[in-house]
Amino acid sequence: MAERSSGIFAAPRLKILSLMIMSFMLASGLVLIPSVSASSSNTTGFQVINAAWGAASNSTTAGPGDRNVPLTVTLEYTFPNTAESVQGLLDLPTGFTLYNGSSVDFSTETQTMPTGTIFELTFNSIYLASNLALGSYSATLNLSWTAAGYAYVLNQTSTITLVVQGTPQIDFSSPSSTLISGEVNNISMSIQNTGSGSASNISISASSQIAGIVNSVPQILSLASGTSDTFMLQIYIPKSASGSVISLTVAASYKDPSGNSRSASQTFDFYGSSLSEPSLEFSVTPHSLSPGQVNNVTVTLTNAGSGTADSIITTMSGSSQSVSLVSNFPNVDSLAPGSSDSATVSIYVSSSAASSPLTLTFSASYFDQYGVAGSTGQSEGFQVAATTIANTSLSVTTISNSVISGSVSEVSFLVKNLGNSTIYSPTFAISVASPLVISGNSTFSSVGTSISPGASQVFTAYLTASLSSTSGVYSTTINVSFTDQYGMTHDQTYSVAVNLSGPVELVIQNEAFSQTANTITVTGSILNEGSSSAYYSAVSGILNGSTTGSPDYVGEIDPDSPVPFTATIPLQAEGGIVAGNITIFIQFKNSLGQTINSSSSETTQLKSISQILSSNSTTPSTTSQNGIFGLTVLEFLIIVIVVLVALGTGVVATVRRRQERRHLVASPSAGRVS
Repeated sequence: MAERSSGIFAAPRLKILSLMIMSFMLASGLVLIPSVSASSSNTTGFQVINAAWGAASNSTTAGPGDRNVPLTVTLEYTFPNTAESVQGLLDLPTGFTLYNGSSVDFSTETQTMPTGTIFELTFNSIYLASNLALGSYSATLNLSWTAAGYAYVLNQTSTITLVVQGTPQIDFSSPSSTLISGEVNNISMSIQNTGSGSASNISISASSQIAGIVNSVPQILSLASGTSDTFMLQIYIPKSASGSVISLTVAASYKDPSGNSRSASQTFDFYGSSLSEPSLEFSVTPHSLSPGQVNNVTVTLTNAGSGTADSIITTMSGSSQSVSLVSNFPNVDSLAPGSSDSATVSIYVSSSAASSPLTLTFSASYFDQYGVAGSTGQSEGFQVAATTIANTSLSVTTISNSVISGSVSEVSFLVKNLGNSTIYSPTFAISVASPLVISGNSTFSSVGTSISPGASQVFTAYLTASLSSTSGVYSTTINVSFTDQYGMTHDQTYSVAVNLSGPVELVIQNEAFSQTANTITVTGSILNEGSSSAYYSAVSGILNGSTTGSPDYVGEIDPDSPVPFTATIPLQAEGGIVAGNITIFIQFKNSLGQTINSSSSETTQLKSISQILSSNSTTPSTTSQNGIFGLTVLEFLIIVIVVLVALGTGVVATVRRRQERRHLVASPSAGRVS
């Protein structure tokens, strides 16, 4: 560089040294040099074009807590005289510092710049406070330079904008650690933005050298700071990867808040589980069979493997012609590992196989969870017992056999298998003689059921008889038909007794209530409106559902023949007149000897003890029909008044006659005295 005509600087090194000294004095406040605002006039020395984090050709974003972030300021030299050296002094706002805590940084450009030159000043290692809020901040850029033809340092002050948009940080996570070999695994993945800025237009991809990625992940439009989202990866793990580590790389490309393209990736290691395969096993119980009959055997199919078996088809076969399969083990749609399915299989064993061993072979074909076909077979040994004679003896006992004439009554009977062989598909029927009539369920068929030795079944029918029927015990017939283990049909008939009784309908008439200080007495009559007599009848009274008097035995109550009764109930002290609910309770036996209970309730007014004592009377508190001595209360009061008036009149007349006699006796004596 040529020397200035002013002779101030003899060489470029001296010029640069002088510029640095002047800048230092300017920054220290030791020298005051007039400054020019970059935005005040087009005649200033520099025009700020851009201020960006990072390099101008590869800008980035900055966020709270970021460290060592470079700041690149792009400027255009607009002064007419060629610049020989430029130095920028950046004064940072609060929240921005250098590594040493200072808020001032220098950047120098030593190339010769004619007017119109665009250049960059880079300020390195800027620290952003962790509590810095997102937004725009203003920083001051002091520019000092020497220009051709000028013997002094020129200065300009410009304002630049620092934009803090935050820095996105993309991370992935997965709760899965194991993948199943030989199938497509659905893996739930999570993507989180742990940075300080938002990410947008996020495209996610996955790759693996072993696994195959089945699906594509939809683009995520935006992911704000501190938020997360989930997505599903469908990964096929080949059977060959069983027992090995499978690496999966998940990558994301996205835009930062400044629109710059960014990317992130993360590798996960999964364990390929061992190959899951089903293993089917049969078990049977019992292992003993009876000859000459159908035997029921419980067969259980268990999946003892680690994989599911689907579409299971089972077959059974015997070792000789003496065995016939009445029913087979049913097919099974699916059987998960560790699960079982049981069914009863019917096997007919001929009498010729008595006292000999038999073998049954069980087979199953299936598909595993990968769609691969498989099969298994298993043999089970049985011992056929010696020939026994089948006994199909039954018994029929009565559960309920009472019939009330004029109504439908339920009768039921217990049919028990006393033999040593099961009976099948029993059918029950009842037949009756007059006057009994079957009104329902005369025949009941239990097709498909069985009664094993010692077991029983209930047969229920419905009978009735007319009201004019004579009470008594009538014979009925129960017929049981069934098949034995050989398929032979049997019929067995049993006689049972049915008790017929006419209805007893008791009605209470002419109820009357009387009360003393400690009892209340109910009198009346009982009318039997039924067609059958009530025997051993007893009547008792109950007051308000709790206090019960001693029963009054009235004996036999025949139809249409009223029987009087008297029921006395102990009475508790009452505070005042209250309503007493009196229940007349009748217990009797019908013609079948069954105990029957009947009751009727009535409400009456009770007097208090004080009222009873004040009246000095045991007159009944109320009457139901005849009142007092067959008169109404009003009639009784009128008679009492008339009697009292008559008595009063007689007394007055007697007194007058006595006075007149005294007067007649006293008069002569008086005359003599006078």
